Amino acid sequence: MKALAVLMCIGLLAVATHGMGHIPTPFGMMPETCVHRVRSGATIREVEGGVHVAHPEGDVHLPTRPECVAWLKERMAATEARLSQSSQPAGSDVPTETFPPSNGWLDYVGYYPSQLVHYFSGRYTVPQTPKNMGGLLYWFIGSENFQTGIGVTILQPVLTYYTNGWTFSSWNCCPQGQAHQSTPISGFGPGDVLDGVIDQSGDNWVVYSSFGRQSTQLTVPDAGRKFNWVDVTLETYDVTDCAQFASGPVSFYDMKLVLSDGSSVPPVWQLNSPASTKCNGTLTVNSPFSVTIRHN
Repeated sequence: MKALAVLMCIGLLAVATHGMGHIPTPFGMMPETCVHRVRSGATIREVEGGVHVAHPEGDVHLPTRPECVAWLKERMAATEARLSQSSQPAGSDVPTETFPPSNGWLDYVGYYPSQLVHYFSGRYTVPQTPKNMGGLLYWFIGSENFQTGIGVTILQPVLTYYTNGWTFSSWNCCPQGQAHQSTPISGFGPGDVLDGVIDQSGDNWVVYSSFGRQSTQLTVPDAGRKFNWVDVTLETYDVTDCAQFASGPVSFYDMKLVLSDGSSVPPVWQLNSPASTKCNGTLTVNSPFSVTIRHN
């Protein structure tokens, strides 16, 4: 029973518009069976035959599923094609400038530092709640390993707005083609400040998402991955009108980036999305340590 309490699939996000059995995640659309929610404090480890989820309240084994492996192979092929052709980051499906916007990353900046990433953190201000429900909105800082021959993964403390309101949780994708989300925290709203941290600790990466005294975390072994890119992003799904965007700014500030040689560096952000997007969308780099994304 303890092992069963550690894990639950995120089936509630599945909606018909995404096609049979696919749901949105902060890493793009994935087969529903490949997306799992785990308890805060869990360690996700890729093992032969699947993924081992370790937690003080009990462990669980998530077996390899062919649809997840097939999704991962397709994602890796697309990523390596992009890396061979340009410097376009490949963290998710990148939408074109249309309305309604395509599902995927909408507003974002990225930075390739001179050394590998060791630590990346930032504070988020929660914007106004959208006037209309129905859209799914993700905001996050993140770090990825853009390497050929090894699956690209992303570490993300993710602020989410959906029909159940505001939540904050730690995400990782994609051992064995699976995505894992720590238990979300809630109880906050517009104007509140959240803290997101991505920290290398020995051979592990820990993703912390916190608000006040609440926190939720996820631990992931580095498994030979070399994290060499950081980003600040708004990702959207099922937005069909401007009232489904949050009004006002989401400010990412007090950001700190520490590299593998121990140096703290100011990110030189590169805008990877259009300078302006629909519904008065703008992304403003205020300084190396402050980025603002707003709509409406």
